[in-house]
Amino acid sequence: MAISWHQDPHVVKNSTIAVYVSTPEQEPPSAGYKVVFRRLDDESGAPVVIEPGSGSAYLMLGAFNATHQHGVLAGEGERVSCVFRTIELKENSLDWLLETCATANALSLDSEAAIAAHQDTFTRLEMEWIRQFWGKGAAHAALHRGWWQETIAHLETIWEMFEQQTNDLIKHCTSAESTTSLVKTVLKALRRRQDLRARWEAFYTSPAVEALPESQRPIVRPSLVTQPSLEMLIAILCQFS
Repeated sequence: MAISWHQDPHVVKNSTIAVYVSTPEQEPPSAGYKVVFRRLDDESGAPVVIEPGSGSAYLMLGAFNATHQHGVLAGEGERVSCVFRTIELKENSLDWLLETCATANALSLDSEAAIAAHQDTFTRLEMEWIRQFWGKGAAHAALHRGWWQETIAHLETIWEMFEQQTNDLIKHCTSAESTTSLVKTVLKALRRRQDLRARWEAFYTSPAVEALPESQRPIVRPSLVTQPSLEMLIAILCQFS
């Protein structure tokens, strides 16, 4: 599949999603690309398949995105799609992220809820912002010089702060002042981040990515290679849980 099964994230509940498709100068007009749909409660059933030609559009009306998944079967040549959706900005804007990072920065070792929120912010910063930006490759980054690259560089600086705070948190978890409950809270956060990083690593080495031109392959930022590794940190904490 060119795009695996998914639901569009962060859309306003029951809002319609519109997709315009173009396969310029391709024969047949659809270039062989197909869009597939399936119900969430019937993933083993036969999907609905459409083959929108160049210049056509399709709509996912109302609650469709909440009850179905969709994907794209690969064809030949170039395919361009423009997606129009109403996004819920509350937890998906840069202003929200920076405000949340500033709040999480005031880490309290006395509050498990605060630590869980701190680690959740750390994970979202990495997975939903930094990796998403660099995951589109050098050509995409070159088109976003200036403000965007400066913003991502600032987010990477915040990421490094979170990484250091997490290492300090691990030390606290292994001290006499820690509790089993606190260790389990941190372990849960680390395992979630470990799982998401593994998914990204699988994406980086997938056949679909390896087939892309060099300029479109994901950039793995050195700053995201952590020392010590999450595997090591998890192994350490397991001794105290």
